[in-house]
Formats: sequence, C-alpha cells, structure tokens
Amino acid sequence: MPNKDSEGSLKDTESASKHQGLPMFTSENNETPPDQGYAWAVGLGGIVVMTVIFGCSNGFGVFQEYYLDVMFSSESAFKISWISTITFVVSFGFGPFVGPLVRLIGLRPTSLLSCVLCTGGLIGASFAKSIGMLVLTQAFIFGIGAAIGINTSLVMISLWFQKYRPLILATAMSFGGLGAIVVIVVVRKSIEAWGLDWSFRLLAIIAFVGLFYGFLVFKPRTTYEPSKKIIDFRLLKYPLTLTIVFNAFFNVIGWLVVSIYFSSVLVQIGKSHTTANNALLILSAATGVGRFVASFFAKAVGINNTLLLTNSICAIATFALWLPFKNYAIYLVFVVIFGFFYGFFFSLAPMLIASNYSPTQISQLNGLVYLFNGMGCLIWVPSLGKMLDSIGHRTDYTSLIISCGVSYIIIIVILLIQRFYVARRYPEPLTSSRKKEILKRCPFCNKNTPETIEHMLIECFRWNSIRHETTIFNIPRLYRTVTIDQSTDNQALNQGRNIMVGKLLGGESKETRSLLAQSRDRYSPYMKELETGRFMNGIRVVRTLILDRI
Repeated sequence: MPNKDSEGSLKDTESASKHQGLPMFTSENNETPPDQGYAWAVGLGGIVVMTVIFGCSNGFGVFQEYYLDVMFSSESAFKISWISTITFVVSFGFGPFVGPLVRLIGLRPTSLLSCVLCTGGLIGASFAKSIGMLVLTQAFIFGIGAAIGINTSLVMISLWFQKYRPLILATAMSFGGLGAIVVIVVVRKSIEAWGLDWSFRLLAIIAFVGLFYGFLVFKPRTTYEPSKKIIDFRLLKYPLTLTIVFNAFFNVIGWLVVSIYFSSVLVQIGKSHTTANNALLILSAATGVGRFVASFFAKAVGINNTLLLTNSICAIATFALWLPFKNYAIYLVFVVIFGFFYGFFFSLAPMLIASNYSPTQISQLNGLVYLFNGMGCLIWVPSLGKMLDSIGHRTDYTSLIISCGVSYIIIIVILLIQRFYVARRYPEPLTSSRKKEILKRCPFCNKNTPETIEHMLIECFRWNSIRHETTIFNIPRLYRTVTIDQSTDNQALNQGRNIMVGKLLGGESKETRSLLAQSRDRYSPYMKELETGRFMNGIRVVRTLILDRI
C-alpha cells in the first residue's frame, strides 16, 4: 500500500532508485566507505555514461529532420516515425529486464554489454540505407544498450554514494540534456562535411569511449542482489499509482512533439537547417538546467505543487507562444521556457515515488512508470506522424502543436486529482476506531506492526525520514548528535552516548549502555536510548499533525 504523499519530503537514500529492476542492497561490516575515494571515479563514470546515452537519445531529433527533409523525403512521416518510436520504446521498456540480466551474468559484464550494443548499433546505422535497417540498428540495438547503461549507472551511483547521491543523480540527469548539445553539434557538422554515415561513426566513437570508461571503473562497493520480480502490476490497484503512471503516459506527448518536430517547424517557416539545429541546442541547454534545479523547486513548494506549476507553464507557453505565431524570436522564447520546465517530471517522478512507497515497492513503481513511458512512445510517435501526414499534409504542424498543449491540460487534471483526492490515503477523520487500528498497524509504513519505539527508530522507513527531516528540530542537540551521526567508531561520540543514556535513564539503562558501547552496526539497538518521554514529547506535535492529515 502506498504511503501518504508528504509534500517536499525528498529522501536522499530512496530518490536515487530511478529505474526499474534495481537491486536491493545489503550492508557488510567490512564494506568500503561511501562518498569518498574511489566513489568519485565511479560517480564520474555514471555521469559520463548517462551523458552519452541521454545526449544521443535527445539529439536524435537532428536525424529525424534529416530523414524527413533529405534522406526519405518521398516516404510518409508515419513510416519514418517508427525509427524514433522503437528507440524510445526499447530504451524505456527494456529497463525492467536489466535486473534479471545482472543477476544472470553479473554487473560488469552487463556494463560491457551496454558498451558493445550502443557502439554496434550506431556503427550498424552508419551502413543502413533503409528505414527498416535504421529501426534495427539505431532504434532496437542502440535502445537495448541505452537501457542497460542507464540502469547499471544508477546501480553504481546508489552503491557508492549516500550523502552526495542526490547531487550525483541530479548532475547526471542534467548532463544528459547538456550532452545533447555536443551530439547536435557533432551530427550537424559531420553531416555537412562527410555525410550521415560518418556522423553515426563519430557518435559510435564517443559512445564507446564514454561507456568503456564506465565499464572500467564500475565495480560493486558492497554485496547486493538484483530484484527477482520484474514488474508488480498489483500496484495499479492503488489510485496514487494510476495518477503517476498516466502522468508518465501523457507527459511524453509534449516531449516528443518538441524534440522531434520543432526543428522541422523552423525549417517550414523559412529558417535554415543550421538555425533549426541551433534551436535544439538551446532546448537541450534549458532542459539540462531545468532538470538540475527541479529538486530545489520541489523542496521549496512541494513535488505536486511544482509539477502543477511547471505543467501549467508548458501548456500556457504552447498555446500563447508557439501556436498563434510564426515568428522566430517568439519561438526562441518558447523553446527556452518549455525546455526549462518540461523535464521536471522526469527528475521529480522518482522523488514522488520514493516519498510515497516502501523501499520494496520503489523499483517496481519506477518500472511501471517507464513501462507507461514506453507505451506512450509506442502510441504517440506513430500517431503524431499520422497526424502530420493526414491533417497537416507534411507542411502544417498546427495539429501537433495543439496536441502538445492539450496533453499538458490533461496532465494538470491528473495532478489536481492526485493533489486533492488521491494524496489523502485515509480521508476519514482520526476516529477512536482508527486510533485502535494504529496500535496494531504502523500508519506510516503500513506494516502489520505496532507503532512501538523500537519500530519507529529502527524499522519504519517513513519515521526514519521524518525524524531526520522534520522532528530533528524538536529534539535537543545532544540527542540529535547521538541518533543522526552514524560514525560509531568515534570514541568521543561513544562516550557522549553513554553519558546521555545515563542522564536520561539513570540506573535503569545499564543493559542499554552496554549495547551502545559494543555497537558497530548502525541498525543495532543502540537507538533505544530514545525510549523516553523526552523523545515522545519531541515528536508529539509533528505526529499528531501527520496522523490528522492522513
């Protein structure tokens, strides 16, 4: 059962599980410390891999324009659109299968397979002369390699970083947009100088260097086991799940229209191919910046409110700037605004999931989100191509622009439903019967476990997050130091723990003090020093407000 939507509760440890099929990690006492030393080489590898893959995927709009206007000018836009369709569908849809693949052959061989497939797909595309061959090479082979590379990068970042994990993930996501700038420049210059075939070969060289570096530095920091289950469709019975996945399904429409057809719109109003490609550079730069700052917006006003604001801006910009005008300067204003805000969903969706679902459900929900992304691409890419053929006769893009704006209106409606109805998991007031139920079942992680102090401090993942982010300010500094600092090897800190326990529990805490002094495991019972009235008084107000809301 998904947990209540807590606005702005962006948990560092859980928001990193972005893609489906991620492994479940287990700690070892002799594990390499995270966030230091070799971790930065791994982090750089993850950033490089995701930059190359997202850069190529986001820069494929240049190829789409070349296919429509030059290489396959006599073919229908519907037929050409299958190249982009299969690319996006495979990149999104194959993600859930990466976990079982890692379980079968290991993480490093899987990473090497990503390098081989991405490089081979691009080299194969350089020899393709038909739409069918491009679907096989650029779309299918490269798409599988891209899905594997993204997932393995997320696994590595999750393994090697804890404190800096959100920063590394945000950097990787933003560099994906910025990487498209490099791809667009390379593709444009190489097509003009040497033709399409060498353009693909140059991209293959870039992909090989980036992904092979990732293969060299990627190695597990600690023991983990990939998830056995690919996707749990039972999650779809929850209303919150439905709003999230349908948001993902409709969100791809605006992204596809702008990323695939915006440069062609500029050519249609009389601009050169160079100018059109420069507009894609601006779009990619704005997208990279927007994805990086998305989490800061969410922390300020909440995830749902941020998504409502950004999707509203995208809808207004589409209908007010793109649809009624055919002016290059206004189009540039539109592409900056749209590029900055449209990518917020792709950055915040994992955080929204992490804030409302248990750790065992997060990877499954991410799998459903990317599956619906892939389904959206499978349906909307050919549909948009058919609209351009049938309604626009390959020259009028009005129907596509309207579809872009309408998709954001639909998303706004979904978000309003999510905000005012679905987010309140228990809309009924906190009655006496509900209070009795809480005594038997934790209302935060929804486990059949009484909400005891031990459960709140050690087992309940929601209370762990709340304690670190909210109730920290209601607990005196001495107790915060003991419960938050995980450096149990520090002698002075251990001494401080013993002193604190003595002050709080007096002669009744000898056994607890002994456990504290011997503890080297952050999940050990040393947190029992907070089994006092002082802790309960510290969280009483916060707990009451939370229970009243749900």
